[in-house]
Amino acid sequence: MRPVTITVTNTGTSAPVMMDALACPFNVGIGCVISGAPVYNVEHSFEYPPANWFINANINGGTISADTNYMFPVRAIRLHITGVGNATDSVTMTILQGSNSG
Repeated sequence: MRPVTITVTNTGTSAPVMMDALACPFNVGIGCVISGAPVYNVEHSFEYPPANWFINANINGGTISADTNYMFPVRAIRLHITGVGNATDSVTMTILQGSNSG
């Protein structure tokens, strides 16, 4: 999978990024870089289409740039900004899923 980069400005939720849940091994790296002082979560769903969202234990209520990974299969990942100090605050999330293809 090519890297997917999403930026959310102000409060709101990104569109879901669908993962290859059948990849073996399932490895996803995520990096989030902030601008300003947003409060944000990385969330995942086990369903398709995504209906129930779970907050990533490593990036929940974050206010700094951070990274995490998923070693277990998920169907979708999204970014959710829950609060900002300024309407121009943003988070840029980059997702990279490993592949066993040559």
